[in-house]
Amino acid sequence: MYRIFYLLIIALAISVDGYAQQQITLSGQVSDSKTAQELPGAIIYFPDLKRGTATDSTGHYSISNLPKATLLVEVSYTGYKQVVRSINLSQTSVCNFTLSEAVAELGEVVITGLSKSAERNRTPAPITVIGTKQLKQITADNIIDAITSQPGISQISTGPGISKPVIRGLGYNRVVTVQDGIRQEGQQWGDEHGVEIDENDVDRVEILKGPASLAYGSDAMAGVINFLPAPTLPMGEISGNVMGNFQSNNGLISGSANLGGNSNGFIWNLRYSKKIAHAYKNKQDDYVFNSGFRQDNLSAMMGLNKSWGYAHFKFSSYGLNPGIIEGERDSATGNFLKPIALDDHSTGEIIAGEDDFKSYRPVVPYQKIKHYMLVSTNHFFIGQGTLKVLAGWQLDKRQEFEDVLHPDSYGLYFNMNTLNYDLRYNLNTKKDYEISFGVNGMYQHSVNKGVDFLIPDYALFDYGIFSLIKKNWDQWTVSGGLRFDIRNEHGDNLWLDSNGDRTYAPDNKATLLFTYFHQKYNGLSGSLGATYQIN
Repeated sequence: MYRIFYLLIIALAISVDGYAQQQITLSGQVSDSKTAQELPGAIIYFPDLKRGTATDSTGHYSISNLPKATLLVEVSYTGYKQVVRSINLSQTSVCNFTLSEAVAELGEVVITGLSKSAERNRTPAPITVIGTKQLKQITADNIIDAITSQPGISQISTGPGISKPVIRGLGYNRVVTVQDGIRQEGQQWGDEHGVEIDENDVDRVEILKGPASLAYGSDAMAGVINFLPAPTLPMGEISGNVMGNFQSNNGLISGSANLGGNSNGFIWNLRYSKKIAHAYKNKQDDYVFNSGFRQDNLSAMMGLNKSWGYAHFKFSSYGLNPGIIEGERDSATGNFLKPIALDDHSTGEIIAGEDDFKSYRPVVPYQKIKHYMLVSTNHFFIGQGTLKVLAGWQLDKRQEFEDVLHPDSYGLYFNMNTLNYDLRYNLNTKKDYEISFGVNGMYQHSVNKGVDFLIPDYALFDYGIFSLIKKNWDQWTVSGGLRFDIRNEHGDNLWLDSNGDRTYAPDNKATLLFTYFHQKYNGLSGSLGATYQIN
């Protein structure tokens, strides 16, 4: 086994090294289609390479270390219609673009649910794209709240810090959220469990409505929400930014600082974000007690962008401390009640005051959430196609504190490790065919480390083998594919002793709370769709 793996690594290295010698440079001019005036600052971007550049003061651009392959490129400029074009880089070294003025930008490139990037109007599945400019114009408390203005998208929320996506009435484990190429796993089955994503780390969002199980597995019954990072910087550039936000309703104060660079293809990026908010106000309740939250996020990325493709590594740490709204009220006045600890070591309640509503620190009950993620995203040009290799690790720690006598002692504590993998090969386009095949899935292990128990300890392993094909006939695009899934899941016995504590040596007085189980799921799925492009 180790010999086979070693030989595969050698073969991959030889292929990559050989392909690296076939690098070319693409250059050209971007201008106005009517006046022929040069457009400085226009963006030229290759989505499959995650690379791009901007035109200089004369409207000229140049991108080096490109592979000899047929790739989709998008050219955009503020106030102009976006241009999307497929270029055979083995035959083209100079390409000029002319842009037309337009109020709305059409023809966006999308990558969700596809073997490779494609024009949105040539994808049979309905895909909604929310760009950078639109995201920045939306006032929201989190990234899920920001996308709910789209048709068919809503949310389940138990407070500003906790929002879950819903697509056409389906949510929880029926919607797959993806960040940096891997599906987000963080106890998404619960009402009070949100999505652990820093909105400042998101450059644009793609929403695929309806079944998307061929590329993402059976959990994507309702659809997929793909959160995409900003493109890497052009070679030789270092750039940074600082952003801030204030909202008067809940006193939200947030800030985010970013610094990144590209030195001869070596790329790096750092970001830190912080957000705090006190209780929010509405017409019915005025201030809602314990609806504030605190959030801290740190991410770091480094990698290589070369003619053979790219290799990126990213680590992120997400922290959220939200209050849990219980809504207890005084029967005489209707005011919110605050739980307190009395001197005799018992509990009581008092009416919440102005200081409680304006406090930036949640009180019992509240959660402490930490989500760590490490992702390796790789894209290699090998032979007549491309190989995508993705591996990710996630650790989700979710604690709930509900005892006012012991405010620092957790009751619930979920500790979940997830390993994600995705391996797929895309054949080079021939006669307008696009074919890809691969395997993806995950291993997941969840353990209860608290004293309260909602779900059993469990472990699961699943994988899916899939193949996708797409064909363009003039203005028609037809695509389809097949997928075979296997999922194995088992849970452990959970015994409680006479004191209600977990025990691994049960006696006659112990209570069996959860019973061992083992389930196996096999499924075959397929899809076929077509779209007609109107010029």
